[in-house]
Amino acid sequence: MQLHTHMQGNGLKARLLRGGIGSIGIQLLDIALSLLLAVVLARLLGPDGFGIYTYVFALVSLISLPAKFGMPGLVTRETARAEVTENWGLMQGVWRWTNRLALGLSLALALVSVVIIMLTAGHFTTLQITTFAWGVAFVPMLALGSLRGASLKGLRKVVQGQLPEKIIRPALLITFVLLLAAFGKQDVSADQVMALHVLAMAIGFGVGAWLLQRARPGQLTLNPRPELHGKAWFKSVVPFAMIAGMRKINNSADVLMLGMLGSTSLVGIYRVATRGAKLNALGVAAINQVTKPYFTRFHNDGNKQRLQRLATSSARANFMLALPITLAFWFFGEPIIALVFGQEYVTAYWPLAILAGAHLLRTASGSLGSLLNMTDNEDANLKIATASAVCNVVLNLIFIPIWGMSGAAAATSSAMLMRRIISWWVVRENLGVDGSILGINLFRKNTEYQ
Repeated sequence: MQLHTHMQGNGLKARLLRGGIGSIGIQLLDIALSLLLAVVLARLLGPDGFGIYTYVFALVSLISLPAKFGMPGLVTRETARAEVTENWGLMQGVWRWTNRLALGLSLALALVSVVIIMLTAGHFTTLQITTFAWGVAFVPMLALGSLRGASLKGLRKVVQGQLPEKIIRPALLITFVLLLAAFGKQDVSADQVMALHVLAMAIGFGVGAWLLQRARPGQLTLNPRPELHGKAWFKSVVPFAMIAGMRKINNSADVLMLGMLGSTSLVGIYRVATRGAKLNALGVAAINQVTKPYFTRFHNDGNKQRLQRLATSSARANFMLALPITLAFWFFGEPIIALVFGQEYVTAYWPLAILAGAHLLRTASGSLGSLLNMTDNEDANLKIATASAVCNVVLNLIFIPIWGMSGAAAATSSAMLMRRIISWWVVRENLGVDGSILGINLFRKNTEYQ
């Protein structure tokens, strides 16, 4: 009853509670659907087929990054800024500019990918080639879908911004795969799953476009003259793009390099570990969607005290959500894996334990990347992300041949923790804010931005 009372009205606390609860609900459903999808695919495809699907999807996601070109972060920031200032021409301009650029880049990348498939066909199996060929269709939809979601988040429509990718797409894919398994005349294969994923994404993309049309501010129906700042936006999206690229390398280096230095079956088993460890990111993913626009607002207002309170409270909420999940994996990881995925995936336990611990420490450090990106400090974030990506790749090259999957987990965890430590220091120096669960001011006593 008290919570319901706090959620009423248009105050900051009420908006954060409504957005946070809605976002957490979306993330819980996303985690449940992602786990269910992983279980279904792991059991139907086996370690080798699941590894091919996982490897190709990671590769396609990496290819799609240049098409996004860091624009989702720019769209969220500029949409929030345009709404605050009621500059509808700015909002119209940034949406139009980013969508046209993303479409052109994504089509070019898709064409290049097709050419690469044709030139390198002799080095891969037919199954790998057809799976990758279907994956190429993801590139335009991933790019444009991310911009649509960023626009909704900038308008504080956090739930709607996540619904197509996190709920509709996986739910449809699970349904399609189970129907194929039940009524198909042959075993399910990786390329069939990828084709069904393209279909599910296309449907989700259409729903997302409809949601954005409904959420558009009424003033945009008057078709205001677009306000374009191409040079300034391009200058901003370059670091955003490189940050996204470095983040993707950090997130995918272990999977991609394990596939190159190991085997697709190891990738399939390791995917179980990474999927489980990402349960610890439940709070981060949910709460960050809500806090990002407010980081920008409080920074632009020069309200350091509110920025500090929001950073601290979000970090503590993230940590408290991650702690019990980590303990469960540490103490009961092997029986959980055997029960959910099957006995053939139990060797994922140690990578899971390592990654889960690293993600717990990540939540304790706070939403540092979002703080930097949303407060015009993306250049600093880029330098940190680049150093972390280089460290990640080097450590994977060293550790995977020695320890296999556990080496991949150790390399990824080490790079992640290095990045968090440096980011924490930079946030303190640049913003005078402690982004961690401690929430204390050790170095700066002033209450205004310099």
